[in-house]
Amino acid sequence: MIIGPVMSIKRFLLERIVSRLRMKGALHFLYAMEKVGHSSEVAFPMEMLPSGVKMHLRGFMNFHSIQINLDWIWPYWIVRQFDPKSRSFIPRAMNLTHVNQTHRNWTAVGAIGGKREPIVDPRGLVTPWFDGWSLDFWLYRNGRLIAPSRLGHVKQSLREALPIVITTFTEEGLRVRFEAWGDLIHGEEVLIEKIRIQNILNERADVKAYWSIRPYNPEGLSLIRRLQYHDEGLWEVNHAMAQVLQQKPDRVTCSDQRVGDVSIVLPDIELCRSLECEAGMATALSEYSFSLNPGEIKEYSTICTTKPVRYSQELMQVLQKVDTKKNKNENILKWKNILSRGMCISIPDSKIEECFEANKCFLHLFDDGDEITPGPLTYHRFWFRDAAFMIHALDKLGYGDAARQKLATYPGRQRVDGFFMSQNGEWDGNGEAIWTIWEHYRLYGDQELIRDVYPSLRRGIFWIKRKRRKTHKKTGPEQGLLPAGFSAEHLGPNDYFYWDDFWSLAGIRDGMEASRVLGEDKDHEVFKKIYMDFWQDLQRSLKMVENRIGKKTLPASPYRRMDAGAIGSISALYPLRLLKPDDEWIVNTVDYLRQHSFFEDGFFQNMIHSGVNPYLTAQIAQCYIYRRSREAWPLIDYLLKIATTTFTWPEAVHPLTGGGCMGDGHHGWAAAEMLLLIRNLLLFEEDDRIVLTPILPREWTWKGAVIQVEQAPTYFGPMDFRIEFHGGDVSLEIQERFRKAPACFEWNFPFEIQRAEGDAGPVEIRGNVLFLSSKTHKVQVKTAGVGKKP
Repeated sequence: MIIGPVMSIKRFLLERIVSRLRMKGALHFLYAMEKVGHSSEVAFPMEMLPSGVKMHLRGFMNFHSIQINLDWIWPYWIVRQFDPKSRSFIPRAMNLTHVNQTHRNWTAVGAIGGKREPIVDPRGLVTPWFDGWSLDFWLYRNGRLIAPSRLGHVKQSLREALPIVITTFTEEGLRVRFEAWGDLIHGEEVLIEKIRIQNILNERADVKAYWSIRPYNPEGLSLIRRLQYHDEGLWEVNHAMAQVLQQKPDRVTCSDQRVGDVSIVLPDIELCRSLECEAGMATALSEYSFSLNPGEIKEYSTICTTKPVRYSQELMQVLQKVDTKKNKNENILKWKNILSRGMCISIPDSKIEECFEANKCFLHLFDDGDEITPGPLTYHRFWFRDAAFMIHALDKLGYGDAARQKLATYPGRQRVDGFFMSQNGEWDGNGEAIWTIWEHYRLYGDQELIRDVYPSLRRGIFWIKRKRRKTHKKTGPEQGLLPAGFSAEHLGPNDYFYWDDFWSLAGIRDGMEASRVLGEDKDHEVFKKIYMDFWQDLQRSLKMVENRIGKKTLPASPYRRMDAGAIGSISALYPLRLLKPDDEWIVNTVDYLRQHSFFEDGFFQNMIHSGVNPYLTAQIAQCYIYRRSREAWPLIDYLLKIATTTFTWPEAVHPLTGGGCMGDGHHGWAAAEMLLLIRNLLLFEEDDRIVLTPILPREWTWKGAVIQVEQAPTYFGPMDFRIEFHGGDVSLEIQERFRKAPACFEWNFPFEIQRAEGDAGPVEIRGNVLFLSSKTHKVQVKTAGVGKKP
């Protein structure tokens, strides 16, 4: 083989390897694939390789192991995905890796202030260790083994909208209730599960109940190579403390892959206290036998470690003595205390209110102290992109101290050259880091933080400037933009993504504001020039796109036609506010997405996800809210419709099964977006004013209805307000602790306003919008309509 001057060493080595494997024809596809997008300095971030390899190796293990063991009890997603009668069924012949593509749904629980979030699947299967083994609970009655994963009707909810997951079902005359929550006990984060079984028959019921340790979780197999039971009531998994049984079982057993699942021989049990399984598919079981009189209740409880812990008799004894009822009640009080410290709402829609409360809790669960992660399982790691929205949600909900703790670590996360890198090859991190820090300042006036991190912001801006030099000599629409890069936001093949440019431009703008606040006048002028040069190059690029497409729209990149990837470009409005809500570029882009990239009332991301994206649907709804458009409501209602009964969302939802098909089954970014969306339904800042109830629905205006918001941070300072509806008469009371007053309040109604009177001078009526002085504290309004109670 002759190496020509154009052929790279990489290509030469690749061709040598492929030639030896007699797969040379395959290279044509690889070379062609590079040309679908645009060449970039990083074809694929190496940081993603370990998780990607693990996912596919696990998928291959699933392929290798599940289909020859279909008589096992498997988790819900496998039961559904392998059942040819189910809508979730996926043929397997051409898929060498079997992964959960139809029911990626779970709910995080965990200790307040902890760093590990156990998960609960839709059938009550709990996974205590990160990406580890799981614990299931079964019953045996009337010759039938009852496993929740195989049942058609199982209900799940939260206890008082808190991270206490309740799973219930009724079978064979037994009403069964699981409760799972997390806590910190004796210095260890633990998962607590309590089971309640009630006989609802008019006759005596003989029952066998089982805890079973399982070698899988909602992602697939999770290897258990060794099991050991201790007489004190402890199971060890892979040489580590795993499950502490508070009630000593009548019998225990375990089994390996060659013998088969422990469930296969039930109710017969051959005692076995320990074993090793080279295939990593060991299973264990603890049995309780009892009889229940009519109406009688039996309860069992167990406590699991949330990470491998060396055997400790002291810890085991402490866990066995925990009063789980008292512990749960104490947890409820602790969670309610946390909720009371942030923004609180009371609105005429109980479902939205409950969703808000639940996701406030979940946001705190995803808070791991110095960092925040967008999921308990698949996405349990830090990204600047996801953190931008999640930390912003902490800030806007009144948890500024928690947000600050993370932002203070940002200089330490920055490379020496100024790059805020989540993954090498994607260029949005600098803008996201700077924007998030500046938003914190706008909400809390935290000048000390800005001063501390300013050198880091400065390096970040100059990194953006240097990065743009790589396209300065080009003559196409990419001139002056950031280089082509990879998109973990799944906007398509490597390209010159406007998403990167909008975020970077916003970061420069906000860094410019930071320099002004700190009196860094020279930097301010330098940053202003960098900003203006970048903005001019971006406008030139967009004009070339307009000439090519024939319309003012924002595709994913200057070389793309309009497609679902354009979702990234609406960041120019939400959340960055680089463009106005009624800007033609934004309006046309949102209209295109609504017409061409929706399934029902949810945004359908055709790029990679191939599902309805809750967090992206929420972003489009925000664009409508900024326009005061009620077109946001079908999207909001749809988000509530596709939420799980515990108010969680996966990254993407399968359009047919309604289950998760992409990413983490409890998506932290989606939780943050829903919180920000509900907040902006009630109030948001625009330029120099505060907008109240921008798309107030008629259904919230019935006689006796009340809207109350307390402890809401704003760019001007914290405020509370209360709206009461008395037929056509409406009252508003405002209490504020502003650092600097806004120019005015803008209050929106679903009806025309007939008259209004405030306690701070004249008011201005424009149809169904009322403008009030920022000194206003009380207002009385007469409207032309009144809503009906749903």
